[in-house]
Amino acid sequence: MPDVQGIPAVLVQALGCMAVLMFLSAIGFGLYQYRDALSTLLKVCSLLAVPLLLWSGYYLFHRRGFRSAEVVAMLSCLTWADVLTVVQTCLYPMPLWVCGMIFLGGLLVAPCIHPWRSAIVALLVGSVTELGLLCLAGAGGQISPAAAWLGVLTILLLWLMAGCWCCLSARAAYRAYSAVAPVAFTLFLLVYYALVMFPQFLLPAAGGFSFTGAVALWVVVLLLAFPLQSRFAGLQNRAVFTPAFLCLWCCALVGVPLVVVADIPFVTAPLSLAAALAMVYYGAVYKAERVLLAGCIAFYVAVFGNVLRAGLSPIFAAAVFLLLSGATLYITLRLHARRRLLLSAVRQVRRRRQVASSPDSLNNP
Repeated sequence: MPDVQGIPAVLVQALGCMAVLMFLSAIGFGLYQYRDALSTLLKVCSLLAVPLLLWSGYYLFHRRGFRSAEVVAMLSCLTWADVLTVVQTCLYPMPLWVCGMIFLGGLLVAPCIHPWRSAIVALLVGSVTELGLLCLAGAGGQISPAAAWLGVLTILLLWLMAGCWCCLSARAAYRAYSAVAPVAFTLFLLVYYALVMFPQFLLPAAGGFSFTGAVALWVVVLLLAFPLQSRFAGLQNRAVFTPAFLCLWCCALVGVPLVVVADIPFVTAPLSLAAALAMVYYGAVYKAERVLLAGCIAFYVAVFGNVLRAGLSPIFAAAVFLLLSGATLYITLRLHARRRLLLSAVRQVRRRRQVASSPDSLNNP
């Protein structure tokens, strides 16, 4: 249908949507003003009427030929948020950070079905909001700071694994979101090593081992790494469970909770160094260059941070770095010599095969 000049169809639709949003906002402010005078049933019905009106509007547009999976995904996310609002405000009040975790769990459903952009944006906004709620809950004493930071690391790890899965997925539609992995990986390492280097600022109170829920969630998320590792190892034609993977997984399982709960340099320093070495080992075995380089940078940052935290004098710090420099140079030369030897052996084998398969060698046995 041709548009009337100066009055396109999109203008009419946009203004109609704005009118609906204004009406819903007016109803919302009115209910908020008199919320104490309303019964629980009326509150529930009023809140559930919002997604009902939105779905009814989409149904009317759908009958006139407007169809959009992106709109359906966004309305599904808004409906889930409205249901949680009903539960939170009318039925069973929960801490906001707990409500946020449940909200994130529901938002994960839509992107697992299909990578709709609106669902991904809703998940991103929800994740950022939950990160803020966790930090506020830890600062306000609702949960221990250790539990709050472990929750932050858990959310970043989830985004890291989701980005890696998008990169390895056989469905091309997911690969556009693979760029999430390096961003989440960088943020994860920054938060982790900041907790190692500056616990006096980020962990002002001892967390203790009372944050069992946060640890349980961390373990559950780490279990999701096994199918991801199976997919990656299959593409690399390597075994799934190798010493490199098990070292990295164990460092994450044990090292991260201990770092956020233990303000003891003799505990956190070896753990931070072991995590960096595990990344280097994993990257070398599975040819993951980004993980290998990140491990090298993390090892230097861990050494530098632990030296500063230990309060060593500049002379002792220089001696430590000099010893590590010599050890690293020795390992580098040994690895370089071994690599050259292996490459030379491979060239000799290839040369022998070429000579054996040449026409002259076949005619002159």
